[in-house]
Amino acid sequence: MTSLARRLQDRGSSRFEELVGHQAAPIEVVVGLLAVLELYKRSLVELDQTSTFGDIAVRWTGGDQVDLVDLTVEEPA
Repeated sequence: MTSLARRLQDRGSSRFEELVGHQAAPIEVVVGLLAVLELYKRSLVELDQTSTFGDIAVRWTGGDQVDLVDLTVEEPA
């Protein structure tokens, strides 16, 4: 998640496919999607998909002040 967040913070926005890679293995796509959803849950990105099954645009909204080292997934209580 930290690696993906760092790339988004540098780029500002990207398509989901570009973030995970065009030749990504299915498990990498799943892990990438879960990372993007976690960033969305934490209000660090915005997502946009203009059509069913279309590209997913991911835009960084977390600013420069987010400590990317602290982006660890919290365990449920």
